[in-house]
Amino acid sequence: MLGQGPSKCLGSINLATGIQQSKSAAYGGVTLAQALAAAESTTSLEFKPHSVHFFFILSVDTTVPVEYHVQSLRDGRSFCTRSVQAIQNGKIVSSLQASFHVVRCTDTESFLGTEEGSRRFFFWVRAKVQMDLRM
Repeated sequence: MLGQGPSKCLGSINLATGIQQSKSAAYGGVTLAQALAAAESTTSLEFKPHSVHFFFILSVDTTVPVEYHVQSLRDGRSFCTRSVQAIQNGKIVSSLQASFHVVRCTDTESFLGTEEGSRRFFFWVRAKVQMDLRM
């Protein structure tokens, strides 16, 4: 396909969590977090999630590994886009589309010195903490 980069395949880590009702079905937030982490692992560190669309297609069995196939759709200077398909037992169980934006700041104090910078940094940190707790 034109304009698309190579695909990268990543395996799942433990899908079972202490907050789910079922031992065999994965909690949806875990599969979303892992798909987003797979997409983010293919970008430079300066790119942070900007927009995410996620679709639950089939239930995920926690006893079977999930493969996350990441497709690079666009790599620009300020934005990049990734598509992730989570595959289990040869079937697509979820799909994620994510856009990442560059956060450029070498001096954190001057960045945080503005109201907009402080607000964006607060929401970015809050999103990262929630993501890490779900994984």
